[in-house]
Amino acid sequence: MSPKERANRLFDRVMTLAEAGKQDSVQFFLPMALGAYGQLPTLDADAHYDVGLLQLAGGDPVAALAEADTIQRAVPNHLFIYVLRATPTRSRATQPRSNGPTPTSSATSRRNWRSNAPSTTTTADR
Repeated sequence: MSPKERANRLFDRVMTLAEAGKQDSVQFFLPMALGAYGQLPTLDADAHYDVGLLQLAGGDPVAALAEADTIQRAVPNHLFIYVLRATPTRSRATQPRSNGPTPTSSATSRRNWRSNAPSTTTTADR
């Protein structure tokens, strides 16, 4: 399995667990997923977005905003910037302060958006 495949599988596992509300399992697999992304030679906007969603799943909206900033430096008008920035804000506005942010809507949006979005990469980039 390639490093990218490993990162994608761990991302999917963490986000599925987060959507199921299994926060203890999220906390177990999150370091592995972040480590898998850390082992990739380069991170494109898509990978930074995935890391941002992982950070949200782990309850760290500040780290997710840092990923949005990283994407913005590389591609100033990329859609992922606004999605990552909106999620912590929306979570704070709709939940009591005692609860952490939930990435459920972000994860679902990621899957839906990816399946309907036009491809921005060439075959050589994959």
